[in-house]
Amino acid sequence: MQMNVIDIVHVVNPKASQDDVEEIVWSRTPYPFGMPSAKSFYKEVTRFYRAKKNGIRLCDFCNNIAMTGDIVCNKCDNLLKNGALAER
Repeated sequence: MQMNVIDIVHVVNPKASQDDVEEIVWSRTPYPFGMPSAKSFYKEVTRFYRAKKNGIRLCDFCNNIAMTGDIVCNKCDNLLKNGALAER
């Protein structure tokens, strides 16, 4: 049986919204630059829903726990700030 990404997301959460599927595919995987294996995609889906259930926001760059009210973690925030300052 062939499963697509929507099917895999619905295995983990049968009530998954299209927005959840899109966020997982576009923000939590290397897609469109590479297609993750089914196993790694399943891991990302379970991590996404575990974090969502616990009210945790994951960093948009590395999937670590993001700072409160932000989309990045401390590590990526420092890298972004240092990179921006280094270019001046």
